[in-house]
Amino acid sequence: MIQFDAKIISQQKLLETVMELESSIEYTTDIKIPCRELYLPVVFDHPDIRASEQRYMETNRPTAAYLPDNVEYLRTNNGISTRREVFQTLLDSQYLVVAVGFLVATPILFPLNPMSGIAAQKYNPTRVSTPGGTIGMGGSLFAIYPLEAPGGYMLFARTMECWDTFGNGPSFEATRPWLFEPFDIIRYHEVSIAEYDQLMLDYKRGNYEFDIREGVFSLHEIHERFEKSRTDPTVMAFREGQKKGIEHNLALEKRLYGEWVAEQKAEKEREAERVKEMMESEHSITIDSPIDANVWKVLVQPGDVLKEGQVVAILEAMKMEINVICSEEAVGSVVEAIASKPGTVVSPGAWIIVAKVEEK
Repeated sequence: MIQFDAKIISQQKLLETVMELESSIEYTTDIKIPCRELYLPVVFDHPDIRASEQRYMETNRPTAAYLPDNVEYLRTNNGISTRREVFQTLLDSQYLVVAVGFLVATPILFPLNPMSGIAAQKYNPTRVSTPGGTIGMGGSLFAIYPLEAPGGYMLFARTMECWDTFGNGPSFEATRPWLFEPFDIIRYHEVSIAEYDQLMLDYKRGNYEFDIREGVFSLHEIHERFEKSRTDPTVMAFREGQKKGIEHNLALEKRLYGEWVAEQKAEKEREAERVKEMMESEHSITIDSPIDANVWKVLVQPGDVLKEGQVVAILEAMKMEINVICSEEAVGSVVEAIASKPGTVVSPGAWIIVAKVEEK
């Protein structure tokens, strides 16, 4: 990435300069770059990952090619025989940090073992929440969520969180609250759920020190490894199985997504008609959505008396949670119906709660 001052040089001139410099460099793979090697614990099938998948099914999409289990999707999408073999792909490779950015310095990782080069689509639509330390997978790349955050990569496993806002931990500084840098190399070793939870407790207390060692990234070695894989029968068989798996899941996702969109539209029409009938009765008032969003939770039910300042629903929008508060005019009224159920997509002004003022 290049930053430039447009007052000094135009974008066009900059591109021409970069191309001239690149063409003047002699091609070689004989490059060795000093780097750091980080050895990270990883846990598979952590309950927080399952909870995140379940929440997504309840609030976004109930069905998708990658639901109800992201790891099972990764297995079928890549033509892999067993769940354990999917996990083994993570353990059998080193990973190169090719970029650090996005939300709180998320590291983007590329596997350095051709047999670990699995592939996946991303969530559609994305999640509002991902457990901190989740190792996600999308396209052909991996990422580590530095802390709890929105996201769209498949939920693969969990490792340590890697962002310390105040830089208090042993591996952080106040001016450097992130952990990873480009060209870091990562290797994982498996731990149990109990071991992982204890390590994360140590991390939250500021006592966890990352295992960081000095290393060298050899471009020649990695280049040779991938060149040889082009004719490796094992790798070729893996790629063939992966191709079939991707084709199958793409067709499945196209069908499921189409069905979901159609059902969303039909449900919206049904709800509109039902609520319209309610509103024709006298003394009805509504609590409306302030924005385009998904309804995550409705915290009241028919018969409840609404109170001042009460949170009646929680929406999800733009990867955030928004509380819907009882309006002043609705205070003291009785909930008559839930106009927009959890999972419903709402627009500004859409009715969430229909209430009725009790006649005196």
